[in-house]
Amino acid sequence: MTIQPLKNVNSLTALHRTILNDSYTYQWFTRLIAQPEVRSEVSKDPDIHQCYKTLASNFMQQRVLHLIFWGTVLTLLLLKNYLLLLTVVILVLIPFVKLQKKSREYVALISLKIIKGKYTQDNISQTSLYQLSEQLSREFHIPSIVDIIYHTDKILRYAIIFLGTMLLIIWPIYTFTKLCLILFGCFFAIKFLLHSKPIIKILK
Repeated sequence: MTIQPLKNVNSLTALHRTILNDSYTYQWFTRLIAQPEVRSEVSKDPDIHQCYKTLASNFMQQRVLHLIFWGTVLTLLLLKNYLLLLTVVILVLIPFVKLQKKSREYVALISLKIIKGKYTQDNISQTSLYQLSEQLSREFHIPSIVDIIYHTDKILRYAIIFLGTMLLIIWPIYTFTKLCLILFGCFFAIKFLLHSKPIIKILK
């Protein structure tokens, strides 16, 4: 069970599950743990320091897989080899999803370390996820979860309108299957870039 932004954080376990399963919460906590002052403080723990190193390595591998994926997809689309295209998509997505799952786990572990250092269990149970993000956002000068939801959804809406317009323009040129692949690919590429931007800071 995940936590809704306006509902109280019942337990650290519930918060952990929310980071793993909710993309906006994951994105916000990734921004939080990427802040230099946060990282320098929690990295004093050797286990957390190792989590940062592994997370950076995981995301670098994801970036490489992402580049391989789109380079291969574009090449095979031009060559009209759709069977090989489907095979490549499956082969690349499997390790990508596994790395993403591990990255979420590391973000959750680091985040809980931060929360435990700033809140008692009683304080946590009386604080909503929205309030938690607002308090820490002001302290570390980063956008809150609400800000991330608003701006991300706004960008995705504009992207859908733009892609829809482009599809209407190029409709006579491409088959329906190609148009669907283009729309699907562009939408998830934009979404991936939006949700990956905070993690890139960890690699700097």
